[in-house]
Amino acid sequence: MKIESGLFDHMVLQRTLKNVCDARIEGSCDAKGQVTTRVTRGGKAFRGFASAKVGVASQGSFKANLKGLPAGGPYDVELFIGGERILVQDVLVGDVWLLAGQSNMQGCGLVPEKPLPVNPMVRAFYSNDRWAPAEDPIHSLWESVDPVHAQLFGGALPPKPAKGWGVCPGPAFGVEMIKFTGVPQGLIACAHGGTTMAQWSPKLKGEGGTSLYGAMLRKFKKNGGKVAGMLWYQGCSDSGPVAEPVYTHAMKEFISTLRRDCGDSRLPVA
Repeated sequence: MKIESGLFDHMVLQRTLKNVCDARIEGSCDAKGQVTTRVTRGGKAFRGFASAKVGVASQGSFKANLKGLPAGGPYDVELFIGGERILVQDVLVGDVWLLAGQSNMQGCGLVPEKPLPVNPMVRAFYSNDRWAPAEDPIHSLWESVDPVHAQLFGGALPPKPAKGWGVCPGPAFGVEMIKFTGVPQGLIACAHGGTTMAQWSPKLKGEGGTSLYGAMLRKFKKNGGKVAGMLWYQGCSDSGPVAEPVYTHAMKEFISTLRRDCGDSRLPVA
């Protein structure tokens, strides 16, 4: 039994307007029949989730819908199909943000003398497709699973930056949003330094992980296809006489396509 999308260790699940999760989970399995779940918090079964039916498995795959866990956590989630079982640990429910753009979002800042403390309620989905507490640099492009990041560096992934380098707005944004909302925050790292609007074009999404937009969309879908919004920091590469006049049009097209692909016509973009 293997989860392909929607639920991973240390993940932040996007909450609904009712302040609970509504997570779509998909994966592969050998068994078939009902998918059930047991959710615990602090070692105790969470009310209503001692043995809840959440989906169905057939023909080597399963789909499930985990609904109703309140914002907060952490939760441990067990899924069962026949004799198969999988445990997903340390899951939070809150708000999730796509982080996209170029160098300033990727992390080109020096670590200050007093670094931002790591907040366990702010998590990042790093470039290696793993969730963990958000700690700069969260854009770990040297271990990226999306080939676009190697292509943009001439065919090889970039080296790991020197110690003390790689600060981006993401973790501080997450800390501030916790103060504002009172719920955990998740950050999906998608940026790449020095990139243009042409390289971010949604028209390239069919190329999947070999395009910036396609790689971002892959991460969005892998993490359940629901986010609170996107944090964007880009434009330096489009400041020349040819690109600058069409930047506004390209950005509007980018946002409208993003909103369609995310299924939210009012998705906030900061």
